[in-house]
Amino acid sequence: MAITAVKSPRFYAGPPLELDKFLAVDSQTWKAGEWAVLTSTGKAKAMAQAETRILGVMADSQSTATSSTTVRVYRIPSTECKFVGYVSNGGNDTTAQRTHIGEKAGAHVASNVLTINVGNDTKMPFKIVDCLYLKEGLKNASTDNPGQVIFCASGDSTLQG
Repeated sequence: MAITAVKSPRFYAGPPLELDKFLAVDSQTWKAGEWAVLTSTGKAKAMAQAETRILGVMADSQSTATSSTTVRVYRIPSTECKFVGYVSNGGNDTTAQRTHIGEKAGAHVASNVLTINVGNDTKMPFKIVDCLYLKEGLKNASTDNPGQVIFCASGDSTLQG
């Protein structure tokens, strides 16, 4: 199957995401759809690779931000929320494998896009629930590279907010 462009994960199933507002970290920028975390001072910022905390998904793009800027975030209310995301191994595209189901995975962030890192990772905020080709076989194949998986927050992650 042809992949036109790898994109950040999208909501798939579960309790609805909750739109909420937070103050932004100074000088942070992001694109709508990027994943967000809260700092220890309670301000929203874009998620980096070495995170186990998960707040939600940025609702809007932000070209400049100051600590007085209010930003909208689709907050993830439960580990029952499932998402579909592209798979990488240390930043390199890879196929989704049945053996990934049930495994914990990390986050890889590059060029404002989060992919599910199935490589060895010390921080693993996600758990792979299924492979998309097993659910949507007419649109996806086991040979897709990068493949797509259905995932949720793992027991190693902290849902914030």
